[in-house]
Amino acid sequence: MRLLYEADRDRGLALVCTAVAFAVAWAALRHRQPALGLVLGVSALSLAAVATADLMSGTSLALTWAAESVLFSWLALRLRDARLQLTALAYAALAAAHVFAVDAPPD
Repeated sequence: MRLLYEADRDRGLALVCTAVAFAVAWAALRHRQPALGLVLGVSALSLAAVATADLMSGTSLALTWAAESVLFSWLALRLRDARLQLTALAYAALAAAHVFAVDAPPD
């Protein structure tokens, strides 16, 4: 727990480890308890996105958020869950906002 309050790199690595643990739990539960598996899988992806934001900056951050958006869109189609589509739209909006505010502001 102490890693979450230290330097950015340590916090990012702690979040990556947590995301991996959630992904392992998702893999174990996805067939036996699909609803819980979905929650764990989405949590793992969200933690991975936050960890990426902690570890990266600049253009790579916007590209990572755009990739997360594509991944959530694909999962929404595959699992037929509209909530995942909303998450995909949120990540796409984050990526677009980062591009227009930081990477290439319209001057």
